[in-house]
Amino acid sequence: MSMPRIAVLISGEYRTFKHCRKSMTFLDSPMVDVYVSTWNVTTYNCKKINLSVTESVTKKTILTDLRKTPYGILIDDYNSFVQTKYNSSMIYRWRQGLELIKSTNIQYDYVIVIRPDMFFNINIPISLDKIDAYKNKLGTIWTADLQTGKKLADVILVSDFHTIEKIFNNLTIQSWEDAEINDWHLFWFNHCVDYVEVEKIIQATEFEKCIFYRCLVEPGVTDIANIHQGYLDWRDLQLLQHYDESGHSTGQSYAREFTDWSEKIVLDAIKKWDSQYFNKYQKHV
Repeated sequence: MSMPRIAVLISGEYRTFKHCRKSMTFLDSPMVDVYVSTWNVTTYNCKKINLSVTESVTKKTILTDLRKTPYGILIDDYNSFVQTKYNSSMIYRWRQGLELIKSTNIQYDYVIVIRPDMFFNINIPISLDKIDAYKNKLGTIWTADLQTGKKLADVILVSDFHTIEKIFNNLTIQSWEDAEINDWHLFWFNHCVDYVEVEKIIQATEFEKCIFYRCLVEPGVTDIANIHQGYLDWRDLQLLQHYDESGHSTGQSYAREFTDWSEKIVLDAIKKWDSQYFNKYQKHV
């Protein structure tokens, strides 16, 4: 029996892919063809620590970092897309990436969609030997409260080609922007169950040992605990920034505007700021 053919779509703002690539060992599988759908610049902005960095992303950048000849690269002008609702740009990148794959006329059995800034546990290499488990199913790294909360992850998607094609073809920016639901993960769940039965949305367990590799992490770090701390610190800084922009100072009580995070998380972030914990990141300026 021949090996399944898998298209891996690396989609989204480029961010820290050059650091994450070493953990994506599954890209080196002979079953995998790689496609990249991204923007021509990547940015890191955080007013709280006076961080503002813009880096160019070129075909040469991607080829150098990928260390494998891709089957397709699509780089769009960052300023050509105006995002009017959170995650609209992600939908655009997904759909553009799918069209890039289809343009090759290669018949793929499966598609894996990942973000460029996901770092996987290098001590547990990911095997694709059980990819057939996703035939007519949709795998994600968390399927929290499917029966009650009905929210769904989006950072990693695994399925057969036809299922991904149905999900993406019918996902439009306009449908998201017109939706009365403002919780993206709830909208995403509702969209997916139109094309995949709830019981066929499953945990992609081999991919779940991963974390966002944020720009605060020192280059070359591979320890998951340190990378996770960098993620938490970035999250807290963004929370504090939103807190300030909502008209509250970091010394005031919990802002009701934060609905996605618990009051404890916000208050802990404020305490970290007041203790000057984040001063160490000023060197990134």
